[in-house]
Amino acid sequence: MAEPFLTVTGLTRRFDVSKPWLNRVLEREERQFLTATADVSFAINKGETFALVGESGSGKSTIAKMIVGLLTPSAGQIAIEGQAMDPADPIAMRALRRRMQMIFQDPFASLNPRWRVGDIIAEPIRTLGLMPRGDVGREVATAVGSGGAVSRRCRQIPARIFGRPAPAHRDCPRTVLTARIHRL
Repeated sequence: MAEPFLTVTGLTRRFDVSKPWLNRVLEREERQFLTATADVSFAINKGETFALVGESGSGKSTIAKMIVGLLTPSAGQIAIEGQAMDPADPIAMRALRRRMQMIFQDPFASLNPRWRVGDIIAEPIRTLGLMPRGDVGREVATAVGSGGAVSRRCRQIPARIFGRPAPAHRDCPRTVLTARIHRL
């Protein structure tokens, strides 16, 4: 049988939620930790669909962030096609990041409202060195449907193009509600 595309073994993430050092010394308190995930293991084969389901605050996003390298696991191992991820090796991590992406629940919260659409699209192309820098602008313009010329859309902020989310048109209205609560 073929090796799984993604293997997660014993994945654990603890966050230090302690008071600042001086407060702990004066108040004679120990460091405090929050365990966001504990001993999570699973494997995903190529072509397989996998759903990580749980209540709000159960650690789903923490697991996803560890898989793409945005957070370092406190314990456990992540392997892609048998190659163990090593956060201490920036060259290997950069090669792995070229093959992954995050898709966030609320796209309006994940797009920087001050950046122009063209810059948002161009950033990963430039960061990952996917093409010569001189060709990036033309590629971005093609992606937004302006046929290679820098268009008005490329110079606009996301809200100008996409507007604001309408709860009645979302398949997960709770996501939009969560986004609106974060804005309050």
